[in-house]
Amino acid sequence: MRWLPVLSAAFMLAAAPTAVLATSSVSIAIAGEAYEGAPTFQIRMGDLVIGQGVVAKAIDTETEGRLFGAPSPLPYLEHFDFEVPDADFLADAPISIVLTNDRYLDTGDGYDRNLFIQQIVVNGVAIPGERIKILEYGSVEVDVPMHMGLRPLYGSGQVAIVAPPPQGWPALGAVGAVEAIVPLPPPRPSGM
Repeated sequence: MRWLPVLSAAFMLAAAPTAVLATSSVSIAIAGEAYEGAPTFQIRMGDLVIGQGVVAKAIDTETEGRLFGAPSPLPYLEHFDFEVPDADFLADAPISIVLTNDRYLDTGDGYDRNLFIQQIVVNGVAIPGERIKILEYGSVEVDVPMHMGLRPLYGSGQVAIVAPPPQGWPALGAVGAVEAIVPLPPPRPSGM
């Protein structure tokens, strides 16, 4: 019976929450236009590629028409989540999105591959499409009008840029973690 208090304390220690560093997350809500295949993209934090994706639900511009002709972009909207290890997380770095497989055929309204960004979320901080800037050929900011609440990214020479808030992106780190409190073993029963 002497081992019962020791086992009880060991069990409580194993079940206690510990302070663990969390992995940061970057999420994107994005729609697309497809032509001879779905649009693909890369997402970066600073110069580091943190993920890539295929917008499989993109509207087929050859058979269904353009996204601006659809009554709503919601059926074509997808959500992607990317983990960023704490060692790679840069609080002051912009987030950028690049269309990696642009394609276009000039016919009628055009058959095209494009991206339409609804929002970017970094560790819970959401940046809507209207706060996303489009740069062309590295440094020229272009005025690309919003489309139903989405920021379009039309070409391979364009990059969507999301600047961090003035205080920087929030890092998760140990935020929300609870330090383990190791309980004392129960007192030894009398008579043992």
